[in-house]
Amino acid sequence: MLLHRAVECCPLHVELWLALARLETYDQAKKVLNKAREKLNKESAIWIIAAKLEEANGNTQSVSKVIGRGIKSLQREGLDIDRETWLKEAEAAERAGSVLTCQAIVKSMIGVGVDDEDRKRTWVADAEECKKRGSIETARAIYAHVLSVFVVKKSLWLKTAQPKKSHGTRESLEAILRKSVLYNPKAEVLWLMGAKEKWLAGDVPAARAILLEAYAGMPDSEEIWLSAFKLEFENNEPERARMLLAKARERGGTERVWMKSAIVERELGNVDEERRLLEEGLKLFPSFFKLWLMLGQMEDRIGHAAKAKEVYENGLKHCPSCIPLWLSLASVEERINGLSKSRAFLTMARKKNPATPELWLAAIRAELRKVDKARSWLIRAVTVAPDIGDVWALYYKFELQHGTADTQRDVLKRCIAAEPKHGERWQAISKAVENSHQPVDAILRRVVLALGAEENPNSSEQ
Repeated sequence: MLLHRAVECCPLHVELWLALARLETYDQAKKVLNKAREKLNKESAIWIIAAKLEEANGNTQSVSKVIGRGIKSLQREGLDIDRETWLKEAEAAERAGSVLTCQAIVKSMIGVGVDDEDRKRTWVADAEECKKRGSIETARAIYAHVLSVFVVKKSLWLKTAQPKKSHGTRESLEAILRKSVLYNPKAEVLWLMGAKEKWLAGDVPAARAILLEAYAGMPDSEEIWLSAFKLEFENNEPERARMLLAKARERGGTERVWMKSAIVERELGNVDEERRLLEEGLKLFPSFFKLWLMLGQMEDRIGHAAKAKEVYENGLKHCPSCIPLWLSLASVEERINGLSKSRAFLTMARKKNPATPELWLAAIRAELRKVDKARSWLIRAVTVAPDIGDVWALYYKFELQHGTADTQRDVLKRCIAAEPKHGERWQAISKAVENSHQPVDAILRRVVLALGAEENPNSSEQ
């Protein structure tokens, strides 16, 4: 009764009308809102609460009609319809749990005041901003509208799928991906996403069916072939996997197909077939270093070190700048002919690839048994590559073990002056959140500790 009296006394106070409507039954609330519109014919909030009322009472078909009528009514009253304000109301409706009202507002307002040439860019930006604010349903509604206009844009389908993947149900994601390939039958990535979702759900036959359907439309797609192979191989279907790779090779598969084929045989322990595939693959792709590396590793694995060395040497004739091949050659040479021969290969490798820190690190480790020579190598290394923090850490660690306080201070001072930025371990440690504002000397000491932990992995357990 108090609110009834309040709206009689203050008929132009919209919050009182809305509060009264919220307390009434459905039929009475509709009457209250109709009276409110008579008194406040320029208040958009009344129309929005009316739409929420219909949604709350299961009248789903009425929600968009109410919003549409409301916008037309407000326009007739001369009210300026502000797109941004209404989209914020859509987000507010989402937060209140009125998803259909949110969707109706988006559908009615998303195109207002947007030029045709700016539609895609503007709408995608709107959706992405909504996602950042956590307004997932609003973003979905925007993307749904975008896709109704730009139905063949693969990138938009991917953006639409993302919020469903992160916040929706598996069923809703699968539905959007199934719909996406109807409009984009040549979009590999959409087919692959669909197959992956089925696989993750444990439905391997369905994943297989999607890839088979994709293959029918894109028989030359290597990504489809390799995904089908992966599905079979990782689900303990080696014969199916072999068959797929054999067909891919027949169709002129790239080096990746030959590499995957050899991996299958390696996993199954078929050395002769593994060797045959690698050798045939190298005839077709002699500059693909991974095939040389795999062939050498295979020979080394079965005890043919001399043969492995020959493979690595042949590989370097085709791939002279391949660091993994150089390192593998040096390693196998040390086991066959000793450290001096291995050192010769590392020297040759550095001459061909002078700015490669991995080669310097390998050479330094080879020389660490001789203190004076090792120090000489380290000095040369930081001179040639002063920006590589890993080399400075190795140098400082060496001086901590073998040097004096003076040599240690000297390395520390030179490292600070060099301000290194690169190196696998250096970057991993320096870019960690907890180290974001640490000085160079602190990073250096932490990398040294990391190197020590790698060399003595069990020390912390003792």
